[in-house]
Amino acid sequence: KGLARSRGCAEHKDWFGDGTTTGPLTKVDDYRILATSMRLMRGLVFGTVSLLPALFAGIAVYFVLGGTTGDEWETWMYGPCYLVPGLIVGGSLFLGLRDEGEIKQ
Repeated sequence: KGLARSRGCAEHKDWFGDGTTTGPLTKVDDYRILATSMRLMRGLVFGTVSLLPALFAGIAVYFVLGGTTGDEWETWMYGPCYLVPGLIVGGSLFLGLRDEGEIKQ
């Protein structure tokens, strides 16, 4: 029961209940579903793994911009505390979700 069936492909589901289907499933359909789920999982893993480095980068930028440990909250702190880590995590999530193009065999 692998994803790439060599014979006897199943039919697409009858979504409207009128007895029509869009034809037999193909190996391309199976691989497309697998590729989409792999892209999603890769994006989530990249985003999760980048959390810790993003927080360290935010802390470093905070101190480079002149922040100290006992300061009261000021509006300039939004950049290093939220923007820098958010951009790093968002960028790594985007890199994980992007399509890799055609794979040559």
